[in-house]
Amino acid sequence: MACVDTGGQPLPSTPPSALATQSCSHSSSVPLGPSTAERRRTLWMGGIRPSWDPALVASFFTDIGPVQDVTIKRNARKGWTDEYTRERVTFALVRFDSEAAADLALRVLHGTPIPSGEACFDLKPNLWAPPKPNQAHAMIAELLPDVGRAACSQSSMVQPAGEPSLRLQLEPLTISQLRERLQTFGCGSTAAVEAEAQRQGGRVAKKELLLELLCRCYQECPDQFPRRRVHVAAVHVPSRLTGPLVQELRSLVWPPKKRNLQAEQYLVLGVPQTGAAARNVDRYQHLWDLAKDMMDHMAPDFAYTSIAATKDFVGSPHVDMGDKTYQFAISLGNFTEGGELCVETSPFEVAVVSTKDRLAKVDGRYPHWVRAFTGGVRFSLIFFCVEGPATPREQPVYPEYLAA
Repeated sequence: MACVDTGGQPLPSTPPSALATQSCSHSSSVPLGPSTAERRRTLWMGGIRPSWDPALVASFFTDIGPVQDVTIKRNARKGWTDEYTRERVTFALVRFDSEAAADLALRVLHGTPIPSGEACFDLKPNLWAPPKPNQAHAMIAELLPDVGRAACSQSSMVQPAGEPSLRLQLEPLTISQLRERLQTFGCGSTAAVEAEAQRQGGRVAKKELLLELLCRCYQECPDQFPRRRVHVAAVHVPSRLTGPLVQELRSLVWPPKKRNLQAEQYLVLGVPQTGAAARNVDRYQHLWDLAKDMMDHMAPDFAYTSIAATKDFVGSPHVDMGDKTYQFAISLGNFTEGGELCVETSPFEVAVVSTKDRLAKVDGRYPHWVRAFTGGVRFSLIFFCVEGPATPREQPVYPEYLAA
């Protein structure tokens, strides 16, 4: 494996740069916040494989000194795909007990083989952190001159029970989508603070900044920027179709779970991604046939290429970037409460769709997630298409598949 050759010489350490004071859209300025001692003893580490956990990553630095903690960032948008293994590769933040240990690790280990032999150390100083709450509020006041502290402090956003944090719900949005949403809220230009964040921490830092600002708008000004929940139910599926499916899913021999998902089990039948060969259909033919029987009855015109089956899937806000069009979703099992499919329908509204023994037609290219559930097991089947021409996004939730 080719690694960076340091020639036995220590790499020059890069001191955290002083954070410049920047302005969003007005002459007054709001700092992003000075670098702290905590960040100076934290290193960014790239090339984190899906199978690695914090304990394993910490063990790579045994010869350097104690590692206080490791935070692995699993957000797929912040990673890349290994061209040989096709694994999704992400990054981690490694915090040492001291600045000296972090500096030593950077100088001695960067570019050298990792003990696991799978890659080389890719280390950088952690130069940037999102603004603190009071700084973010001041930045919002700059971006939204008509929204001052008094106007935003009368009430605060209430987090719905059983849902991922607001930050996780918004993470699937791209940088341009985050920027557009801030502008929808009446914000001025974020170009100056974006440029400073980009300079200090790259695109990851720029996205973290926009995420923080957007979260603060929702959390501190819920009357002006609401995030309403609209509860609906999908169309009911007859028990003669759902019963055999539940029985088959309960007896299923699931393959080893490879994806980093909040689910006990995960399986794709058919074409997993564009250009790939179909798989698992022969091995799970009975499940495929039962699912096809249901779709032939409920949505006979939908030409799906794939079925994703899960057991106890929860949370995991995401967008299905590989989908060519809308999808169908149903949940099954003996869970008694929760487990609804949440789909963001606008910057101000989230549809909470009841899918237990019900089939919903939604577009997975909008941010969506699953609420926590209680009382038993929750299975789900997602019917989607990854081949052929793409259709435009029309609506997040289709009313023709909602109960009257």
